[in-house]
Amino acid sequence: MKLLVILFACVALATALSKPFELRHGLPPPPPADRQARPAVWLTFTAQQDNFDNDNNEVWNMRYIANDQFHTPDGPIFIMLGAEWTIEPSYVQGGLMFDMARTHGGAMFYTEHRYYGKSFPVDDLSTNNLRFLSTEQALEDVAEFIRHLKMSEGYHNSKVVVVGGSYGANMAIWMRAKYPELVHAAWSSSAPVLAKVDFSEYAEVVSQSLSACTDIIRNGVDEVQRLLQTNYGIQKVSYDFDFCDTLDVNNFGDTSYFYKTIFNKVASEVQYGSTASLNAVCDRLSDPTFASDYERLVVFYRFPSSGCVGDYNDVLAWYRRIGLDTGNGTY
Repeated sequence: MKLLVILFACVALATALSKPFELRHGLPPPPPADRQARPAVWLTFTAQQDNFDNDNNEVWNMRYIANDQFHTPDGPIFIMLGAEWTIEPSYVQGGLMFDMARTHGGAMFYTEHRYYGKSFPVDDLSTNNLRFLSTEQALEDVAEFIRHLKMSEGYHNSKVVVVGGSYGANMAIWMRAKYPELVHAAWSSSAPVLAKVDFSEYAEVVSQSLSACTDIIRNGVDEVQRLLQTNYGIQKVSYDFDFCDTLDVNNFGDTSYFYKTIFNKVASEVQYGSTASLNAVCDRLSDPTFASDYERLVVFYRFPSSGCVGDYNDVLAWYRRIGLDTGNGTY
């Protein structure tokens, strides 16, 4: 089985160093709105800051989106579980959950995960305030939301189906397992429920999905490695890949982060792409205009450009920002 050679760059550490604005986190592109879809309604649910501390009376507003256009009394409740992203209305206006609600007379909801989007249980993201960020807290938020819904007229006897993708898919499975009295079914897509530090299987899928041009990527990265053995090569790679400053090859954090940005560029095409878009990626990487696979990789990496590539300290600085208006928590 072919593996992207990028794996050599210590996937475990590199994943931890990923700059969030260089790889989207979330679901694939949303489905187009159905022609029958009504405008979704944005609402908030009052949630506890700490669901497990009876002495903590602080509350916050958890955002959610609702569409009840197909709802019949005691019809099913479909809840899309937001995860590490900002929620938006498309998933209650089209797609499979929309079709299921239409077929079964159900109501649709899309909840926003605490600390993401605009659903914050704290005033800032200082280290002490991150103690309320956990999957357990987020699951209980959804459980309380369900309990609240089922107290409303027309929902007393409704069955509940939770829906999720990626980390949200994990949450869907865990909701069904942890709250069987509340959740009757879970639809889980691409759930990485087995937590691993070295998640090499992800790279295997990336490699398989781009099998038509994996060798080009491998050859390009091989040349990057070769060039980084000399001072001239370090300068060339730093210029070609548009580093903000010359790459410090003696800094493991910086070099690991650089290789991770290459991997991110390739992986995001697979994770959020389609058969047609992946074919287009390989077409770009196979461009005969360029003399080498290294040049093809550089052009693929740099365009479209999102600015020069920073270093590990830039990543740390981004994550250390604490203001809620800086973009932290919103991918």
